[in-house]
Amino acid sequence: MGDFDILTSDQTDMLRQFQEVTNIQDEQMALATLVSLNWDLPRAIEAQLCNDNNIGRMEIDDSLIIEHHNQDTRRAVITELENQSRNNSMENDSEDPDFSFGRMLAGGSLEESNSNQSSPHDNDSKTMESSPSIEKRRVLLTTLSSGSGSSSRVMRSHSRPTEQSQHNVSSAAAVRSFLIDAENSDSTDNDGNDVDDDDVYHDGAPFGQLNEEDGKPSFHDDRVPLVPSDFTSIDEALHNFVAVFEARYGANHPPFYSGSLQDALREALEAPGRPVAERRPLAVYLHNDHAIACNIFAKNVLCSGLVSSLLKGQFITWPWDITQKENRLKLFEWIDMLNVRDIRRTLEKFSVERFPLLVVIIKEKSVILPINVAWGCDGPEQVVNKLMEGLEEYQRIKNAEAAEERERIEREKIREEQAREYEQSLAQDRARQERLEREKNEQKAEEERRAKEEQDKTKRLQELAASLPMEPAAGETNIAIVRVRFPDGNMQLRRFRMSEPLRNIAVFVESKGYSLDTHRIWTSDVPMKNVVESYDLNRSLADIKWPVREQITVDEK
Repeated sequence: MGDFDILTSDQTDMLRQFQEVTNIQDEQMALATLVSLNWDLPRAIEAQLCNDNNIGRMEIDDSLIIEHHNQDTRRAVITELENQSRNNSMENDSEDPDFSFGRMLAGGSLEESNSNQSSPHDNDSKTMESSPSIEKRRVLLTTLSSGSGSSSRVMRSHSRPTEQSQHNVSSAAAVRSFLIDAENSDSTDNDGNDVDDDDVYHDGAPFGQLNEEDGKPSFHDDRVPLVPSDFTSIDEALHNFVAVFEARYGANHPPFYSGSLQDALREALEAPGRPVAERRPLAVYLHNDHAIACNIFAKNVLCSGLVSSLLKGQFITWPWDITQKENRLKLFEWIDMLNVRDIRRTLEKFSVERFPLLVVIIKEKSVILPINVAWGCDGPEQVVNKLMEGLEEYQRIKNAEAAEERERIEREKIREEQAREYEQSLAQDRARQERLEREKNEQKAEEERRAKEEQDKTKRLQELAASLPMEPAAGETNIAIVRVRFPDGNMQLRRFRMSEPLRNIAVFVESKGYSLDTHRIWTSDVPMKNVVESYDLNRSLADIKWPVREQITVDEK
């Protein structure tokens, strides 16, 4: 830029930044706009962007474009333009600064402009008197290309820019993906051609490094900071952020989360106690008052109804101001604590000109990562598109996680069902084993009881048999022969002396295993008589006149 060596380094930087943000290729047009606004860069950007879609550009007549002959003349014109701009700011509001600016481009002076405006009847004479001055001071206000003698034309609108004009930001360069490596983040693509490290977004030092900008005043140093560097708590810092933000840009902003970054991540990406469907991406808004587009983006993009409503309904928005070095380092400290260093390494490569940033953060398979970012040069529609891309990607992740969760729950149900069936089977086996064991024990006890009963019975029978007197011989006299028919059909003869009591016959029957408690003894009389009930068992056979031969029958009661 040999033809602009009369500018200071700060003015050269402002001119370059103004062209980058507004995408004005005509360097002289950019220079004239800055000079007309007294080198107020933010105001010049806002004026240009707010009127970008509404201005009907007008080409100055060829007579207004004069060849440049020497640096002294050029320096004089620029100095006069600067003086004119300063004088215009002190004039009454009824004067149109664009009219004076047109006069300056045409070679006139401030006095001529004012005199023409105040005394219209003297226009002819004033013009004639000033003609030599006009001819002398006409210079080429456009930049000559190296090796070419052609000049560009100066374009200027007569519409006066206002801060209330509708904003429509056009991007200065195609926005790269947020997840780029450090090598690629230092260059961008301009008109399809690769450029070197002097790219529009990378002329300044990276955002994460300490540079001269930290020591020199900002364009907005007279403002109250969104987050003071001496805050005592996160709640205090974010409360101050919201209050100052609303004072600057109004209350039509998305709701800002008032907790720490860690709490915001947990609330957005985990939704504690709520289903997966209620998880939302986290939108981190990083503000920097050193950035050229900080006011434009905050007021016309973040506070636009389209962006604000989308963030309110589908995102958790967490804000932070990194204008102060202390706040910037604090942000990096929190990022390191959350073990998301990829975000820090990426942020450190961004120059201040890229800010403000609206970073969309998601979580996939327990990994927190940035999925998209909106730059300070993006307009509302571009920001909405990027937010929707991040939202759709996170919805895909949530759908996949929900499907995995359903599969996990299904597998868990199957495992629980199998475990329940297994426990039921074990319980049944245990019950069956216990039943068998119990039956076995009962059977054993029954057998032991029966054996004991049998043993007791045998012993008793032996005792009963032993209690009977010896059976008399067959040749003895005065005996009775008794035939006993037992219930099983067996029959047995037994001889008793007539002097023996009738009880001996009953004892003999019992000694054969037929207790009188369960059996009866019948005589052969007709009708038959129950021996126990019909006779006194203590009397002798002779006393009751028992037959010499008798058959008795034993049956069960």
